[in-house]
This record gives sequence, C-alpha cells and structure tokens, in this order.
Amino acid sequence: MNEIVKPLDTATVAIRVDGHRQTGMGHVSRMVVLAKYLRDIAGVEIFFISKDNPSTLGLIRNNGFCVYAIDFEISSRSEQIKLTEILQSRKPNVVIVDVLDCSNNNKYLNFVKTISQAPVITFTDVHHKMHINSAVVINSSILHMDTASFYSDNYYLGLDYCLLGPD
Repeated sequence: MNEIVKPLDTATVAIRVDGHRQTGMGHVSRMVVLAKYLRDIAGVEIFFISKDNPSTLGLIRNNGFCVYAIDFEISSRSEQIKLTEILQSRKPNVVIVDVLDCSNNNKYLNFVKTISQAPVITFTDVHHKMHINSAVVINSSILHMDTASFYSDNYYLGLDYCLLGPD
C-alpha cells in the first residue's frame, strides 16, 4: 500500500497534552517548544487537544496555537468520543501524545492510532523498561541512558532528546 505523504510545510500535527496543579506544566512547556519549532522553522500546522485548565489553555493560546479544550473531569469513554470527533475532522498527519498515564498506555495509544489513521509519536517520562506501541518513543530521562539496548530502533533515549526553549 502506498502512503500519500504531505510535504512537511503542508503537514498538520495534533498534540495531545495536559498540565495542571497536580502534574505541573512540564509536558505542556515541552510541547509548546516543539510546536513553535515545527511551526516557525518547518511551516507545520499545529493544533493542541488539552483538558480545560486555564493555565494550560492560556500558555498554548498565548503562543499562537489553536487548542481544543476537553472537560477536565471527562470520563475515558467521553474523551475517546471527543478525540474521535476532533481527529477525524482535522485529519492530522501525525499525532503526538504527551500525557501522564496515557503516553505509556498501549490501549490508549492504539485507540488514537486507529481513529486518526496517523502515526503516533509518544513523549514519556516512564522510568522502567517497557514496550510502548508508538511509531516513535522519546524519553529524555537520564535513568534510561544505560538501558538503550533493551529498546528498539524507534526509541530515542537520554538527554539528547530533552526539549528546552531558547530562553
């Protein structure tokens, strides 16, 4: 089967990320850094999907990105319905997932791949060896630097993959 691949400057990327008082804003911050790079350097269209937290939504919007807010206390089933609506209407070429407890949940990742029909890239901070069912897995934790041989070629481990802003 031949895949139709859009040039990078016409690609659309969906980023699923959350941040709030209990988990902090680190996931959101690193996704904004990545999104700004993809938009400003590569011309990629970016949109975010995030739970309805004013700080999170403000950070994303203040950096010039569209964000689809989903209810903060949404059930898993309701989130699946909402994600299906958004991803099937926007048809992204790639979906990035950087959500605590979802980035390493293969059932969640398989669902996202099925409804979007796009490759899924996962950013995770998991500190133990595990297989994550994504096209690409990025884990910048220093705790994995000595275990790289456990992982397959689609895993990118260590501080070289830590996303930091220019400031």
